[in-house]
Amino acid sequence: MAEREELDAILRDGINFFDDEYGDALDAILAAGFRRPQVIRTPEQLAALPFLTIIREIRRPAPSGTDYGSVHERRTSDWHCIAGALPNDPIRLPAVVIWDPEVGA
Repeated sequence: MAEREELDAILRDGINFFDDEYGDALDAILAAGFRRPQVIRTPEQLAALPFLTIIREIRRPAPSGTDYGSVHERRTSDWHCIAGALPNDPIRLPAVVIWDPEVGA
């Protein structure tokens, strides 16, 4: 699915625009840099991420609705858990990239 169509599906479910404003809103969001989150599914993809990348494990929400996936940052020596689990816990894939220093988001 193209980014515009994906964004359209997200917005139509949650926002009530007047028809003439809706297309303008889609275009403005795309122009501002909307892009799909990068999902890491394999150890090879994880190993290819650059220094200082930050990822969050994708976990199913708990009954409270909270996602308890740990957050990890790529350091010079390896990945370091910066939130959620113990510092040396292994990364559980899949994970989503929440900061890519080469892209800026």
